[in-house]
Amino acid sequence: MVVAIGLIPLSSFAVTWSQPVLIGDSLISPYGPPDIEADKDGDIWVTWTSENLYARYYNGNSWSETMSVPGGGIEPQIAVDSSNNIWVIWSTAYRVHCSHYDGVEWSPREQVCPDTGWSNSPSIIVTPSGEIWAAYMHGPMPYGSVFRAVVSHREEDGWSSPTIVSGVEGLVLIPYNTAICSDGEGGMWAAWMGIYGIMGSYYDDGEWGEPVLISTDIDISEDDCWHIKFTTDLDGRIWGCYDHASIHTPLSRICVNRAEGDRWMDNPLTVCSSDSVRYGWPDISVDDSGKIWVVYDYHDTLDYFVFSSYFDGDNWSSPALVSIEPVIRGVCPVITKDNSGNIWSAWRGWTETEEGIYANYCNTLVGVEELHKPEKESDIKFWVSPNPFTIETSINLRLASDSFVSLKIYDIAGRLVSTVINCHTNAGHHIRYWNGRDRKGIRVRSGVYLCKLQVGEKAFTRKVTFLGSF
Repeated sequence: MVVAIGLIPLSSFAVTWSQPVLIGDSLISPYGPPDIEADKDGDIWVTWTSENLYARYYNGNSWSETMSVPGGGIEPQIAVDSSNNIWVIWSTAYRVHCSHYDGVEWSPREQVCPDTGWSNSPSIIVTPSGEIWAAYMHGPMPYGSVFRAVVSHREEDGWSSPTIVSGVEGLVLIPYNTAICSDGEGGMWAAWMGIYGIMGSYYDDGEWGEPVLISTDIDISEDDCWHIKFTTDLDGRIWGCYDHASIHTPLSRICVNRAEGDRWMDNPLTVCSSDSVRYGWPDISVDDSGKIWVVYDYHDTLDYFVFSSYFDGDNWSSPALVSIEPVIRGVCPVITKDNSGNIWSAWRGWTETEEGIYANYCNTLVGVEELHKPEKESDIKFWVSPNPFTIETSINLRLASDSFVSLKIYDIAGRLVSTVINCHTNAGHHIRYWNGRDRKGIRVRSGVYLCKLQVGEKAFTRKVTFLGSF
């Protein structure tokens, strides 16, 4: 049995993602997120962990055979150097290692961190000038109170000694998550999850600055922030995304902030927010037109899904479902772009019969609908909110004149689920509610449903995603 994912009006998904492809099949559940990156030729590389560390690439026609990266580990991250070598960095028991692929074979693994202490949560970049930098957490013992965020760069004979960038204010109680990214001005940001939120240090003229807060709008006594990720836009500015959860309330959201040189905006953008579900594991990229894309996972008490949204400079698009059929569940997504106008995502997923790493894409040149624009007052308005929903959603209809209205809900096979309106309706704003039940009052399965509105000779369809039952 394949379960669909919810109720959603056709225009409420801003993009359409391709059918997922299972690229990492394993009897052992992969640990944590995969990573994804495009090389200089536009090939898409994905690396992940199951019982070993693996990598595959897509050349535009097919996926390569699965390659084993020398030395197993977790938390893999990818970067591509100026010679199109593929670098993968990861952590093992107490150490951070890396290897690179030159188009023929993988190099022997090399140690990035010192021989003493505990190191983990690495990230890696290649700067525009070709330097390779890594950030990771380092401390004398696991899960102690003296961990620091450190950075190191690769030299001819190996990796430089680590430089502490977190300082005293960057004290880390749980060594978890780093990010590093270069901007268009020759600078870099390194970031980590600290006890005061998402912290970062800026590198300029050979010096790392004092730590500053990237999650600038949180209350450090009331909020937690996790999973910082970076990207650089077409103007060379660094954008960061992270998930934010309130300690004392159910609030959960995905946030995006932008650096202006060595400072961050005071008012980060909110991609999505809820007090009934949890959002997590965001990643961020930018497409060829400059839109900022974010993927993230969504979970309630029942299930997990992967969604995407993009920012066009003014508004965030409606969420688009990434973990579409035949995959039932999805978590821990990552995102990148290729050279052909596609945005790619990889994520952990599972169906009733298989589990592993899935990958799919959407074409930003043809798959992106226009963001919703205000309609003229005389036009018919028709929207559904919240969407997706778990308990109940409101169906809003605004009529400019009295009309006969038919409003019905169908499943994706075209079967009638519920009749909401089927009568002469006065002009004005009308709200009807749907609680995810059919005509017999039986709760329907989670999935995508169609809300079809007929007003005279005009017809409208909205997809709506119901996430409340399996």
